[in-house]
Amino acid sequence: MSKARQKFTMFAVPSMLVFRTRSSSFGSKEIMQLLKEMTTTYIGFDPTSDSLHIGSLVPIILLVHLKNFGHKPIALVGGATGMIGDPSGKSDERNLLDEATLNYNVDGIKSILSRFLDFNDTAANAPVLVNNYDWMKGLSFINFARDVGKRITVNYMMAKDSVKKRLTGDGEGMSI
Repeated sequence: MSKARQKFTMFAVPSMLVFRTRSSSFGSKEIMQLLKEMTTTYIGFDPTSDSLHIGSLVPIILLVHLKNFGHKPIALVGGATGMIGDPSGKSDERNLLDEATLNYNVDGIKSILSRFLDFNDTAANAPVLVNNYDWMKGLSFINFARDVGKRITVNYMMAKDSVKKRLTGDGEGMSI
């Protein structure tokens, strides 16, 4: 990175983040990390539709800014989590989509993200588009239950507000 670019980045990155972020967890330590070296960051996108809503625009623009300031953005499409269903605190179960529909939706999201980020770029900080289905499709239930499920207790789950609301509400309850 040229000295002029470094100087601009040293001013612009903290200024942009101080004025544009609302996250109380983003502080001087994180800003110093961005000034120190190329940092990889990701933002996840839900493939329950073949398009994105306006709420995705700010995270996409953040990835673009970070790329322009020399950092490596990763756009993560949740193909596997979309197959499982992840209501994220909502009161009802998410509609489960078949693999063909999810693949169609993932392709639609890739098309949208490609308008903002060049996934064919060859620079060291080139944006990357990944789909968590690619590394989760080979995970068996037995391996998951043994390696992950063993570490998540019922007490831990019951302490979560989202779980309590699903179990005590008038909705459909909660599936495993």
